[in-house]
Amino acid sequence: MIEIFAQNQPDVSRPERIAPIWHTVLLVLLLLFPPYMWLPLKSWFPVIQRSDLPFFHFLTLLYQWILFVFMWLGLLAKGTKFRSLIGKLWKIPKDALRDSGWALLFFVVNMSLALALSFLYGRFYQTPDRFLPQTLLELLTILPVMISAGICEEVICRGYLQKQIHSLSGNIWYAILVQATIFSLAHGYDQTVTGYADKFIYGFLAGALAHWRKSLLPGILSHSFQDAFAVIAATVIFQLSRSAS
Repeated sequence: MIEIFAQNQPDVSRPERIAPIWHTVLLVLLLLFPPYMWLPLKSWFPVIQRSDLPFFHFLTLLYQWILFVFMWLGLLAKGTKFRSLIGKLWKIPKDALRDSGWALLFFVVNMSLALALSFLYGRFYQTPDRFLPQTLLELLTILPVMISAGICEEVICRGYLQKQIHSLSGNIWYAILVQATIFSLAHGYDQTVTGYADKFIYGFLAGALAHWRKSLLPGILSHSFQDAFAVIAATVIFQLSRSAS
């Protein structure tokens, strides 16, 4: 009788599904195969000039939030509250300071790992990014994209995907591994092996941080700051090198 009763109990270790499976499959496809890969966008813009960068930054920002809204619609379809995706929120200033401290530590660790990977195994992309910001206008138009990426990617990958895969597999570490793989592949197919490894390590550590802290807030803070820091540093380095030459 006790065994029968135990078998009928819900598996409390496995969270409830947060969205329809078809929605998750479609979201992953949109992450891995963005519109520029299957729409005739290249024929519309055969040659991209630097003067086009602010417009393309706007398109990138727009697509980030289209994916965010699509993810949110999946939550609504299953009746999942967006609040449950974020996890623990700040109730007192001490909470914000604590998460900011973890975010800063996470930033230092990831930047150190990225620099070490780059030094040991080379660049992250097969072709140098000729569209890194060089002027104040380019920096001002790409900064919102970088900050937005920290929000959207953490909520989609470490929030939605990690929780959904956890609910389907029943294993949190499997969920962290899968979402990290998707996160790495979603950063483009122009990456080198080093680039894929860098993004995978970041995604895995960010997933572990979200699971440990029971909140996406430290990861969002660190991710947005790291991306913004990277483009600001790139602009400063370009300006310094140009003035030196």
